[in-house]
Amino acid sequence: MWANFLWNSMRDARLTELAASGKLRATLRDEVERMLKDAKFQRFIEDFPGQWLKLRAIAANDPDKKLYPEFQTQLAADTPQLLKNLAQRFAIYSTGRDLGFCDREEIAGIVACSQKQGGGIRTLLHELVQSRLFQTP
Repeated sequence: MWANFLWNSMRDARLTELAASGKLRATLRDEVERMLKDAKFQRFIEDFPGQWLKLRAIAANDPDKKLYPEFQTQLAADTPQLLKNLAQRFAIYSTGRDLGFCDREEIAGIVACSQKQGGGIRTLLHELVQSRLFQTP
């Protein structure tokens, strides 16, 4: 599941071996970091924002900077909401299931932990993969 999400590909021999031996859960953080450093992760960076978040169309809808000079400032000021939305989209995309009402607290926890560590995409993905959302079918 992690390789499909992060690499848009099947898992490699190392992940298969760790899963078969029952050691994957114990090395999860290291394996996610390895997957994020792999060149295959570039597929995720290229495909996910454009396809699933529809960011390819966003440039066509940029607000006029003369009419809305505060747009970038307001967007940056609402980082928690942006992280929450990303966490929700990543969770839906990676697990293949919709989020339920009971998943709100888990998403909030993922965002809070990510913010404590700087709020980057890498941290958000680490927190998501280690969350209950990713471990529950």
